[in-house]
Amino acid sequence: MKKYTSLISIALLSAGLTACGGSDSNENTDDSVNTPSKGNGSSSEQSVYMAPTGELAQKMLAITPSVSDNSVESQCSTTSSVYETTDLYVGFSSSAKSDGNDADLIYAAQLTQIALNELITATGLNKSNDLNLDGQNKWVICLDNNQTGNGTGSIASMTFSPIELNASGFKLAKHELFHVVQTELLGKNTIYHHLPRWFQEGSAEYFASMDSSNVSRSLLMNFTSDLASNPSLQGLQSAYGINTYNHQQDILEAYPQYDNKLYSIYKTSVNYLVDKGLTDQALISLIRNSYQAGQDPQTMPQFHSEIAMLQATGAFTLPSGYDYTDLLTTEGYSELILNDWLNTDQYSASFTSVSATVTIARLFLIPTLDQENEYEVTVNTDQSGYSYAVGSIPDGDYQIYAIDTADENAYGPMTQSVVNGELGDIDFTGVNVCETCND
Repeated sequence: MKKYTSLISIALLSAGLTACGGSDSNENTDDSVNTPSKGNGSSSEQSVYMAPTGELAQKMLAITPSVSDNSVESQCSTTSSVYETTDLYVGFSSSAKSDGNDADLIYAAQLTQIALNELITATGLNKSNDLNLDGQNKWVICLDNNQTGNGTGSIASMTFSPIELNASGFKLAKHELFHVVQTELLGKNTIYHHLPRWFQEGSAEYFASMDSSNVSRSLLMNFTSDLASNPSLQGLQSAYGINTYNHQQDILEAYPQYDNKLYSIYKTSVNYLVDKGLTDQALISLIRNSYQAGQDPQTMPQFHSEIAMLQATGAFTLPSGYDYTDLLTTEGYSELILNDWLNTDQYSASFTSVSATVTIARLFLIPTLDQENEYEVTVNTDQSGYSYAVGSIPDGDYQIYAIDTADENAYGPMTQSVVNGELGDIDFTGVNVCETCND
């Protein structure tokens, strides 16, 4: 959905509506963060980011970054100003726009320190003993102000490029910071040698959002079927078998429609274990105990040994007769995830496509009054219906776009409401391509 998320947002802006992360007004309100001046106090240049508002803004106001004499040259830019908070040094990345100013860094410092504080609270980790943060040792944050929506976390540092400093940017910061947490728990060894890809990203998504939403059953059914039927995918049978980045890229090369879906699939995989009893503390223990010097980074045997031990000691409980290794097989995954776990928690209704020649893969929903959130649901491959997890889409009015399987056209929008958690039957017969979405 990467392509049409941005294009549809632009279409909404051109229609006079507020897109994700935007604001209804250029004026600051009582719950917004005032745009700071540059560190030397001689300029009031505006940040490239819109001032955060609401609860996030209030949290940011409690953080007061200071100008630092320390350099972040080895991780970030050689010419960047540096701001510091209790636990972080913040500077521009080497790829940042040259017209970035200190206001950007101040916002980033506030946002990332709050994100780190929340992760520490959620995980119960000790800053000094577990994360090597003691006031002298600090992590380095590199801000890329190109607003790409991407990031990366590594040993004691991260780079991130939030689109806006809203809920989405905050989640991105927490996700990448959790990758830094992973490296600390693994003794500053790379996570890619010790944690399977589904768990690397799934646990980062889990701790970044701390919600229990899952992808739809129909999407997982399609995904599992595609894995099992493709001999070029190295015997992958379920999401739990995606060990490496190369596995992930092979899947996306064969099935590009899952781009921007895999991380949600990974988080659903973590959510299942949590639903079966695995606590947040057990997830942290699983990461820490996955380290094994010299292990094969393609198979990561210590991780699989540790998760099997957690099941054996009752840290999580699967239905009678099944163990963790069954989740790696098509048959076991189908029985445990699709037929047992998700089958009773899905809302579904009928769907009619634009025409007999247009095949729709998913629906993209944007709330009419709340542009900070967006939702996707999966359309059945036979085009007869769609489904989503019960309770995952709030009641309200939505603009709905239908995205074809080639990700080449967005049709719509149509307007429809979710009432008591139900969106109802959807009929896109004769709806035209969204021209402004393709501009």
